[in-house]
Parts: sequence; structure tokens; C-alpha cells
Amino acid sequence: MVRFKNTFTKTNIIIIMLALAFVFELLNTIVLYYSDLDKSRLSGCYKVLLQLMLLLTISFCKIPRKQIILSLLILLFALINQFVLNPIFTSTWQKQILQGSIYFVDRFLFVFLLVFACNSWKEKDKIIKKVLIIIEVILITNSVLIVLGAIFDIDLLKTYSNSLRFGWDGLFNRQNQVSTLYILFISYLYYKLILKQVKFIYFFFIVISSLLIGTKVILLFLLLLFIFHFSFQSLKKNLYRKGFLLFAVFFCFFYKSIFKTYFSMFSFWKDLDSKYSLVSKIFSTRDLVLIQNYEYVKTNWNFVNYIIGGGWYTKEYRIIEMDFFAPIIIFGFLGAIIYLYLFVLNFFESRNKLKNGILLIILFCGFLSGSFFASVNAMIFLYFMSHYMKNKPI
Repeated sequence: MVRFKNTFTKTNIIIIMLALAFVFELLNTIVLYYSDLDKSRLSGCYKVLLQLMLLLTISFCKIPRKQIILSLLILLFALINQFVLNPIFTSTWQKQILQGSIYFVDRFLFVFLLVFACNSWKEKDKIIKKVLIIIEVILITNSVLIVLGAIFDIDLLKTYSNSLRFGWDGLFNRQNQVSTLYILFISYLYYKLILKQVKFIYFFFIVISSLLIGTKVILLFLLLLFIFHFSFQSLKKNLYRKGFLLFAVFFCFFYKSIFKTYFSMFSFWKDLDSKYSLVSKIFSTRDLVLIQNYEYVKTNWNFVNYIIGGGWYTKEYRIIEMDFFAPIIIFGFLGAIIYLYLFVLNFFESRNKLKNGILLIILFCGFLSGSFFASVNAMIFLYFMSHYMKNKPI
């Protein structure tokens, strides 16, 4: 009886529920692969339950009043631009909840729900430490599956199942999310590598497995991390900075040839030559969605919308998969500024240059790739990783 009580303490329940958010993603992949379903709400339903749990653990007296007010303000912006200004909300409310405006408002605000809950926990450090260990075990196991999938060409483990496109993502079924998780995982291990808490061979294995995922944002992240390391962490950083400056000049002149060579290596991209421009292939057609959103804003927004946002005013609306612009659509220009201010306030430290540099690279890649702020798993990992990096001696 005593052991049972010790196992199911409030702290352990929180750890288990946070860990299950990652486990359900893996189960979701298996369910979708071995069933006739196009979509599964297994993971999504669990995340609603997780949010309710987090909400119940918040002690609002421990949260800075300014942060509560600002969070409620951008939530109010979203509610007004949907319930008051959205002309089709009443006729499309089910779709808005499941995959539209309400869904994305909920996902984008999850990070602050997590922060407020986390700052209310008595054993915050213990919870973060244990959840980080569980996440690491899950991603190590998934990395092994990625390598096995690449060696034996296992369709279940492919990034793009039943496609000629290169890539294996293990038991994660959304390429944007798995790319973000591995960007965070590499960042976490890189920080530990600097602290000499992990061996280079382990870090190198995770980097190689991440390359097998086959997404361009992973390549961009690794390039930026490589430049950051040799420009700011290396003992010969001044020499390397000059070298990277020359590389930047070279890249500006020959970027078209570089990207054409990259795309020519894979038959999937060669088949799209006649359909899309080089720029569209580089951004995976996100540039076209950006143009569509620009036209949508011009047609459907009034002055108030520019301040407080307003997406999904038409049935054909599709959100921009670039997280630099998505908060503007959801919360407006003022709301996006408040959102990013709260994010910076809770993640960055004025005197931790290494942590801030890593976070800036992560944010830059997230801004371009999309599904960053909207990923519950990514926000859990990012905030816990950020806490781990807090005030660490370098």
C-alpha cells in the first residue's frame, strides 16, 4: 500500500502524463499505418486531457500578474476575432475546433499553460529531470529505428510512407514535428557536449540519424549550429569567422547551382521540376501558401483584424506553415508581439550567451518550417531543455 502511494504521487502522475504525450505519438503512427484511417485523434484527445491536468496544477498566485494579463489579452484577441468577427464560425464551428481557428489558438497558447503549471510545481526540477530522461530514451530508441528503417527500407518507418521521397522518421508520423524534436534533441546534446556530459560518438550518431529523416530544415539547422560553434565556441573563432564570411559570399553567388545539385540527387524532386520553381521547392511550396495568405488578408481583413488577427474566415483558408507569420494571423500584429515577448521572457537569459544562441537558431528554423509553436511535444521538450540550460556553468 505504501509503495502504491509512493508511485502515484502528484509528482509522478505529472511525469507519467507528460511522458505519455510522446508515447501516444508513436501509438498514433502504428494505428494509422495498420488501419484504414486517414487521421487519428488518439494523440489529440490525449493532449486535451494533458492540458486539463496542467490547468488543475496551476497556482496563479505563483505566476507574475503581468504574464497572466498578457496571456489573457492575446486569448481575448483570438476569441473576438473568431466569435465576433469570423463570418463563417457558426456554420463551421466543428471544423474550427478540430483543425481550424480554435485548434490552433489552443496549440499556440499551450506553451504558456505549460510554463505557468511548471512554475507552480513544488518538485519542478525533479519532474523536468525525469521527463528529459524519458524523452531522451524515446528519441534514442527512435534513432535506432530510423537507422534500421534506412538499412532495410521499412515502409512503416519512412518519413513519407508509400512515396519515392527520401527519409525515415522512425515511429513519428509527422515530418515537421519529428524534425523539430530532433533539432531540439541535437541542441540538448550539443549543450551537454559543451559541458562534457556526453561523448561525441553519441552526439554524432544522433546527428546521422537526424539526417536520415530527409527534411531540409534539419540540414539548415546543422549548418547554422556548425557555424555558431566555430564562430563563437571554438578557440580559433576569429579565423573561422573569416572562413564563414567567404562561404557566405560564395553561397550568395552559387546558391542556385547548390540547390539544383541537391534536388537532382533525389528522383522525387526532379519529378517536380516542371511544376514548381526552385524557390517553391526550397520552401516546400510554403512560399505559395504565404502568397495565398497575403491575398486572404487583403480581401478579408479590416483595420481591427490587423491588430487582433483573424484566420479561417473562408472555408478554403490554409494556415501558413511558417511560424514567423502564423502568430500574426492568429493574434494580429499586436497579439504576435505580445506572444513573442512572453516567449522570450520565459525562455531567454540575459547572461547565458550559449543558451540564447542555441535558442535563436532553433527559433529561426521553427519560423521557416512551421508546426513549431503548435507542437505540444516540441514545447514540452523546448521548455524543459531551456530550464536544464538555465544558469549552467560554461
